[in-house]
Amino acid sequence: MQRKKRVLVFGDDTRSFLAVVRSLGRKGVHVDAAPFDLHAPALASRYICDVIPLPAYQGEGEEWLAALETHLASQTYDLLVPCCDRSILALDRHRARFADQCLALPDPHAIPILFDKLAAKELAGNVGVAVADGRRLRDDDSVETLVGEFGLPLLIKPRASYTLQEMENRGKVVVARSRADVKAALAEIEFTSRFMVEKYFDGYGGGLSTLSRKGEVLLAFQHRRLKEPRTGGGSSLRESVAVDPAMLAACARMLHALDYTGVCMFEFRHAHDGPDWILVEINARFWGSLPLAVSLGVDFPFHLFGMMTDGTCPAPRSYALGVRGRNMLVGAYDTLFKDRKSIGSILPLMRDLGGLGLHPFKLLLGWETSDVWVRDDLKPAVAEILSLPRIVRSKAQVAQAAPARLSDLPRGHRVPVTKR
Repeated sequence: MQRKKRVLVFGDDTRSFLAVVRSLGRKGVHVDAAPFDLHAPALASRYICDVIPLPAYQGEGEEWLAALETHLASQTYDLLVPCCDRSILALDRHRARFADQCLALPDPHAIPILFDKLAAKELAGNVGVAVADGRRLRDDDSVETLVGEFGLPLLIKPRASYTLQEMENRGKVVVARSRADVKAALAEIEFTSRFMVEKYFDGYGGGLSTLSRKGEVLLAFQHRRLKEPRTGGGSSLRESVAVDPAMLAACARMLHALDYTGVCMFEFRHAHDGPDWILVEINARFWGSLPLAVSLGVDFPFHLFGMMTDGTCPAPRSYALGVRGRNMLVGAYDTLFKDRKSIGSILPLMRDLGGLGLHPFKLLLGWETSDVWVRDDLKPAVAEILSLPRIVRSKAQVAQAAPARLSDLPRGHRVPVTKR
């Protein structure tokens, strides 16, 4: 009898990680998970066979590395799939120790470019892709110099969301809309070389997702963001749209320049009142809106698995347009907490709450899809709901302790989960 394919998936969030787990599990792949949080709701998925506890990555990662090597010595996997920046950075740091493993990692030469927003911006400029005006933050920058050069609002970004030295601290993008915002952001920065500043581009967000091999695009999917927080961050509601040929050509040029193999999601911003658009950043990993693509049959995780393990290449495929995917919990958090100081009237609040309230009905009618609630795997959604009281308390405490800072969306929620 043919051996069942096996995969070890790193991560624990209810968006990209859970979508990867469900995609491969539905295809009959044996899925094990290596989470950062052993109590994450996503670990309740029926498609996870075993949860592999690893110590936190600290210092040079010796304990994490030893535990992973011990596990891999006792188990055979066809592919190791990291679903977040932290796991990618950790595996890349010790890539030589996993020479006998098949890793779904960007090539070593691409990591310094794709995981440095400034380097990725330079790559885009070199191949003729439009980007916002920006540069590295300097020691002598002040409120006056930045506002004078970039105007208001402006963006102050960490060049990397995570570093090996600070795996538990996610870098936050600040949308500075006033001089006071700029001053507050600069006051929190210790090492200016780790940050960049950009001119604000007014428009709406979207993403073009790809699977490529040696720089050749094999599969593509595009979405438009319909709901995103005013202060920046991921979307809670997005819609499938047709792939834009000019954007796809721009992505193809960047992928070709890197001779890139793997999945990628390119974030864009489109002008509200014209054809102009810019590249915002590149995510060289699975992305938060992945559940929408998978629900429409554009199965990036399974096609990546096939390409990496069997060398099979997917044929380009069409998908339904105008289908909306929602993350209800993230949307509620955005509405009630993240944007509460930005609401200028009661109407936007009522509209957003109405959309959230109608989501279960639209889900049943097939008018929307859900990142978490799916009929064949309900336990993660139930676990996430049970975690709500703690999430609300935690976010309220963060907001009170640091009211001037942008907090992360509730990407990975904690609740005790008993695995079968």
